[in-house]
Amino acid sequence: MTAPLPRTDPRRGVPHLTARRAGNAWLIHPMDALDQRSWMYAAGLARDPEGTLVVVDTPKEPSPDFLPGVLRALPPGRSELRLLFGRTPPGGVARAGKWLAARSGRVVVTTTARPRPTAQGALFVGPDRGPGWTRYTPAGDESPAGRRFPRPSWEDDLPDGPVAVSPWSQAEPIPAGLWLRPAGPAPVPPDHRTLVTTRLRSRPDAVTVVLGLPGDTAVPLADVARLWQALPGHLRSATWFCCFGPVALPPGTAFDAALAAAVGGTVRSYNGLPVSPTPREPIDDPVMTVGGDGSLGRPLMTHELVRFPPQDAARDRDPMVTGHRWPVEGLPMLRPGVYQRDPDTVLEVLRCGLWVRGPQEPAGGGPRFLPVDRSAELVLYDTSDTSRLPAFRRLAKEIAQQVFAAHGVPVQVRTAPRAPLPQDSAPPSATSGPPARPVTGPAHGTPASGTAVRRAARLPEQSQRRKTAAERDGTGRPGGAVTVRPTLDDWLRGAFGARYEECTSFVEALIRQRASALDTRAAGDPVAELAALRLYLLRGGHMTTGPETAPDSGAGRGPGGLERELRRRLVSGLRRLPAFRGPVTVRVSLPETGLAWYRARSTLTDGDWCATTMSGRPGQPGDTDVVILSADGRCPALLGAGDPDVVVFPPGTRFARLHVESGERGTVLLRQLPAGDTAPDPQADRDALRRLRRALADWWRDESAGVVRTGQPGRLFRAPGTGTAAEAGAADG
Repeated sequence: MTAPLPRTDPRRGVPHLTARRAGNAWLIHPMDALDQRSWMYAAGLARDPEGTLVVVDTPKEPSPDFLPGVLRALPPGRSELRLLFGRTPPGGVARAGKWLAARSGRVVVTTTARPRPTAQGALFVGPDRGPGWTRYTPAGDESPAGRRFPRPSWEDDLPDGPVAVSPWSQAEPIPAGLWLRPAGPAPVPPDHRTLVTTRLRSRPDAVTVVLGLPGDTAVPLADVARLWQALPGHLRSATWFCCFGPVALPPGTAFDAALAAAVGGTVRSYNGLPVSPTPREPIDDPVMTVGGDGSLGRPLMTHELVRFPPQDAARDRDPMVTGHRWPVEGLPMLRPGVYQRDPDTVLEVLRCGLWVRGPQEPAGGGPRFLPVDRSAELVLYDTSDTSRLPAFRRLAKEIAQQVFAAHGVPVQVRTAPRAPLPQDSAPPSATSGPPARPVTGPAHGTPASGTAVRRAARLPEQSQRRKTAAERDGTGRPGGAVTVRPTLDDWLRGAFGARYEECTSFVEALIRQRASALDTRAAGDPVAELAALRLYLLRGGHMTTGPETAPDSGAGRGPGGLERELRRRLVSGLRRLPAFRGPVTVRVSLPETGLAWYRARSTLTDGDWCATTMSGRPGQPGDTDVVILSADGRCPALLGAGDPDVVVFPPGTRFARLHVESGERGTVLLRQLPAGDTAPDPQADRDALRRLRRALADWWRDESAGVVRTGQPGRLFRAPGTGTAAEAGAADG
C-alpha cells in the first residue's frame, strides 16, 4: 500500500521515499526497497491514541537531503507525529525532530535513545538508555514527553528515574509502573530484567508495582508501605501489586493482609505475575505463577484480589476476588467473587481456586486463606452438610472437568478444610525465608533440541517405515508382492521436488535464527509442518496441479487419506506462528444475497482457509469490506510467503456476526470466537464493534487520501463462510 508522492527533480538530490501503512503505524522507506524486518517492527507497534506513529527506515548512508524526502513522505493530516528512526538521521535525531516540526507545521515527538520493545507493542525508554521522549513544536519549543509509549494516564505521577525508598530498597521505572527491589551494586540478572520490562503487562489506567528480586534479599514490608504512602492519593486506588521476589512479612501473614494492616487502606494485588499473551500462552491477559528462581509457571484462573484493612467488618477482612476466569457466566453475583448456583449451592472464587459450599456464610476464613498451589487449581467442596455432600462432590468434579477441557489447566478436587487456617499461607515469593524452588513439570522442563537433531531423528524412522513396508505385501502379511505406500513427505517431494526442499531448508534456518518467535514445543515436527505451510502459501493455496499430483493418486490409503494428513499438517504449522489480536480485513464483491446470508446467522464456522490483512485494502476492487476482530489469527510473515501484514485463519474457525450494512460500500463486521467459547458475550461484542469501526474509519481515511494497496489478492483472500474470494483472481503460485 503506497501513498502518492509528488515526484521531485532528481537534480535536487531529494530521495524518493514512500509511506506504507504497517498495522497501527506507517513505515517510510525508499520507494524501490522494502525491508521486511522494518515492516514487521512497525506493524507490531501499539496504536498511538494521541497522534500518528511513523517508523523511518533510514539507509545506512543517508544523503544530506534525506530529511526533505522524509518530509514529503509523511502521512497526510495535522495530528501529532511520533517518529522512530531506524538509524540516526543526518545531524542527529534532535535536529531532525526540530526541523520536521518546523517544516511540517505539526508537533513531533521522538527520542534520541533506542526504545525497548515491551509487551503489547508498547515502547519504553529506560533510565539506562538516556532521556525519554521529547516533544518539539513548530514554534521551536521542546519539552519532555515521558518514557512510555503509549503514554499512560499516570505517567507524570511516577518518578522519572530510580529513587531510593530506604537504604535497603530502591524503586525504578519500568514500562508497567515501578519495580521495588533490593538496593545494591550487584547487577540485576538479564533474564529477570527482560521478564519485567518486556513480558509484564501494562495498563493505561493502572500502575503495576513489582516487588522483590528472585534469589536476592527480601524487600522490607515497611518499604512497600512507604512507597504506597508516597504515591498521590488519587493513584493509590489504581495501584496493583505483584510479588516477583521475596518480601519480609510478619510470621503467619499473607502479603496483601500485612500491607493493608500496615497502611490502613485497601490493597489491590495480582494473584501472580500479569504477563502478555504469547503463541505458547494465547489466553487473554494471563496471570502466571512465579517460581522461587523467577521462572514463570502455569496460568492461574484467579487473577485479581482486593484486601481491606483489619478495622473493617470481619467479612471485609477476607480477600475478595475481583478478576478471574472461573465458569460462572449467567449466575447471580452475591458479592464480588461469590455466586448463587441454586438455592442450596454457592460458588465462591478463592485465591487457590473455587469453593463449592452452602448458602450459609461460614464461620472463620477456612479455605479463603489457602495459598496458590503452583501445580494445580483447587476445586474444594464443603463437607459440613452431609445431606448435600454428594451433590457438592459431583458438582466440584463437573466444574474441574469443564475447566480442564476449556483452559487446559490441571485441576484437583478436594474437601474444603472445616476449621479456620492460620494465615501462614503467603506465596513463596512473599516470605522472609529463602525462596522456594519452582515447581517444574514436563511443560517447563523439556529441553529444546536443535533442528538438525530433529531432522536426523526423522530419517531413520522413515527408513524403518519403508523397510517394514517392503517386507510386507499389500495386506500387511509377511512375504508376497511388495507394495510401498508413499508417505506425505514422499508425495510432497515427488510433486514439488526442489521447491519443497527449498522450503524445508528455509524453515530449518528460520528455527535456528528465530526460535523464540515460534512455538516449537508443541507435539509434531515443526520443520515438516512449517515447510508444507510455506509451500502452500507460496502457491496461493493451490497444492495440486492435476490428477498426476493429487495427494491420493496411487497412495493406496483410501479416498482423502493423504489429503487429510496434509490438512492436519498445515493447520499444525499455522498454530506454531505468532498470533495477532486486532482488526483485520478483506475486500470482496458480495451480492445482496451474500449480505443476507450473514444477517441470517449469529455465528458461523468457516470450512476453508481465510487470509486477511492488518492494513486494509484501499484502492482494491470490491464492494464489501469484511472486517474481523482476530483473537488468534496467525501471522505467516516469518515464512516469507507474501505480504508481511497478512493474517490467516485455518479451516474450522468460528466467528460471531456483529453487524451487516448494505450500501455503495457494504460492510460485514465479525468477531473471531476463541476455541471453546460457546456462550454469548455481549460485552465482548460491544468492545469488538468499537474497535472494528475505528479501524475501518482509519482505512477509509487512507483511501480517501489517495493511498493505494499494490499487488493482487490470491484465492485465500475470501469472505469467511461464503466462499466469495477477493476480485483479481487466484493466480497459481
